[in-house]
Amino acid sequence: MSFLAAEQLSVSFGRLTALDGVSFDVERGQLVAVIGPNGAGKTTLFNAIAGAVRPARGRAVLDGRVVSGRPPHRNALAGVARTFQVARPFHELTVRDNVLVGLGRARYYRLGGLLRRARSSADIERAEALLGDVGLGESMERLAGELPLGHLRLLEIARALALSPRLLMLDEPAAGLRDTEEAALEALLRRLREQGLTMLLVEHDVEFALRVADRAVVLTAGRKLAEGAPEEVRTNPEVIDAYLGTGTEAGDATR
Repeated sequence: MSFLAAEQLSVSFGRLTALDGVSFDVERGQLVAVIGPNGAGKTTLFNAIAGAVRPARGRAVLDGRVVSGRPPHRNALAGVARTFQVARPFHELTVRDNVLVGLGRARYYRLGGLLRRARSSADIERAEALLGDVGLGESMERLAGELPLGHLRLLEIARALALSPRLLMLDEPAAGLRDTEEAALEALLRRLREQGLTMLLVEHDVEFALRVADRAVVLTAGRKLAEGAPEEVRTNPEVIDAYLGTGTEAGDATR
C-alpha cells in the first residue's frame, strides 16, 4: 500500500468541476510534484487532501487513514503539514515565536497560552534548530512582518516542519523567488528528502518542479493528464501539446 493515495478525487464549486476523478500514489520518502497551467486544479487538489475542501467523490488516504473530509487542524495533528501560496505568518510575532506556535500544536486553545506553554528550553532549542536548517538562523529576533518574500517562504516551511509532519505539502514555494533564493529552497528540499520526509509539491515553475521531484503528476482542466518520472513527463507528447508547448518553446520549458 502506498503511503499517500489519492483515489478518484473530485471537487465541484456549483456547476464548476475543479477536480475530476484524480488518482495517484506517493510512496514513503518520495517528493512528488503536481504541475499544470493556471486553473488546472493543483491547489484544489491540495485543499482536498489537507481537508480545506470536502471532495464530492473519492478520498485521500495517508498511511491507511482517510484524511480527506477531516478538518485541517485534525489532519495537522495527524502529521499533515502544508504551506500556502501566500505566506500567512503571525506578522506581529518574531520569527522564532512563529515556529514556537507550530511546536505548541497539541495546545491549540488560544495563542497567548500556547506561546507561554511552548517556551520550554527544549522547544526554544528545537525552534532555533529548525530556523537554522532552513537558513533563517540570523533572523530569529525579527518580526515576521519585516521579512522579504524569500524569507517568508522559508519561514512557512519551518513552521510546517515544527509540526513534525509525516507528509509535507508545499504550495508554490518557489513563486516570486530570486535565483539565489530558489537555489537555497532546492537545496533544502533535497536535504529533507534525504532525511526521509515525504513531500507533495504543487508548483507552477515546471523547470524547478521536475528538477527536484522523484515523480510528477500533470493536471489539466481538473483531470490527470500524465504521471511518471520527470524525464517521462518532459517527453510525453500529450504533456508537450497541452502544457509545455511545441518545438523550441517545449525545449526551453523543459531544460
